[in-house]
Amino acid sequence: MQKLPVLITIPHGGMSIPNELTDKIIIGKKEIFEDIDPFTQEIYNLKDKVITLFKTDIARTFVDLSRAPDDLPPENPDGIIKSHTCFGKKIYKENEQPDSSLINQLLDKYYHSYHKHLRNYIEKNKKEIQLCLDCHTMAETGPAI
Repeated sequence: MQKLPVLITIPHGGMSIPNELTDKIIIGKKEIFEDIDPFTQEIYNLKDKVITLFKTDIARTFVDLSRAPDDLPPENPDGIIKSHTCFGKKIYKENEQPDSSLINQLLDKYYHSYHKHLRNYIEKNKKEIQLCLDCHTMAETGPAI
């Protein structure tokens, strides 16, 4: 079976907490689930039908791959490295918000590596790719933001 010339990205389907943050957070699985794009990895799992599928297991609650790399708290608490969930729940213990060094580490390990891998794939396969789909889901009732 020939695969469709489609590249699918699923940047917000993961539930994993980066190891660097596990001891710093005060939210649980329920709050993480409410903050990600639930079931996108299942809904858009067309890897056998398209030329490639990019996804991450890291929850957007901690590193949002769809934001600009300079979209940071405190200016935007729902930016690339969040201080609050999209529903306004504080993510970190008191005085445990990632500092600039940890933010840079998270950006390098998760954000930049994801985008570098994606760019490299597109560059190497641009003749085969005819459509790119960035796949998301939404809560039934969206957050105020």
